[in-house]
Amino acid sequence: MLNSLGDPKTVVENSLQRLKTTPIDVPLPDGTTIKVTYAVAVAVTFSNLYDPLNFPALAQLWAQLSTTNQAKAARKAPQVLIDWNRRKEDYTTSIGSALQPCVEARQSRRPFAYPQYADAADRRAPHFGRYRAWVGIECEFMGIRDTDAFLGPWQNTVKAPVLVFGTRHDPATPYQATRPYADLWPDARMVTVEGWGHTTIGKSSCADRLVTEYLVDLQAPRDGSTCTQDRKPFDPVPAGAKSLQPGVISGS
Repeated sequence: MLNSLGDPKTVVENSLQRLKTTPIDVPLPDGTTIKVTYAVAVAVTFSNLYDPLNFPALAQLWAQLSTTNQAKAARKAPQVLIDWNRRKEDYTTSIGSALQPCVEARQSRRPFAYPQYADAADRRAPHFGRYRAWVGIECEFMGIRDTDAFLGPWQNTVKAPVLVFGTRHDPATPYQATRPYADLWPDARMVTVEGWGHTTIGKSSCADRLVTEYLVDLQAPRDGSTCTQDRKPFDPVPAGAKSLQPGVISGS
């Protein structure tokens, strides 16, 4: 796969830079083609990092993109690209989800400064920072202001223990923020999931058991507990297993 082509990080980075100027036309099963640009490659990669079950297919995509002759179309679309394109075409959203950032976050009121925000985000998190920096841009042009949002002070006095999970290699929710968040509560029990992907449920039977005991039996584990995931990203996929997190279009 990617390892046979060299260091995976170098292979992907070189391919991303090449796609900025030379997109690749990839034929789809229905006879149409999809032009894999730099932006498409970033979006497909971002969405498929959410679930470790998708990692092998994502590696196959990058192996093909890195070896395809730029002057010719790829011979066959990898399944991960077919799936992403189908979700993109089928994707619909409600006005509620589109406006969620408008009522849950403060707007800068500087919509034309977003390119600078994106540049800064790209420096902090190459490729994905710029991709995500534009989330909420629609709110800057809407006259919506949440005038009754509670903005603090956050004086949490709940006596029950609060269970907080953090996955070590979560592409969407930085693990580094887990302990600071847990420290906002008088009695928080932080559990580290040693693994990959976004969200906890369905990836670790250990974590699933702790969640069940907490919600059903009102039992919380000790603070600083750890769990491992049931399988590593490139372990053989069990028969009949399907992606639990099939990816997102705009992110969540």
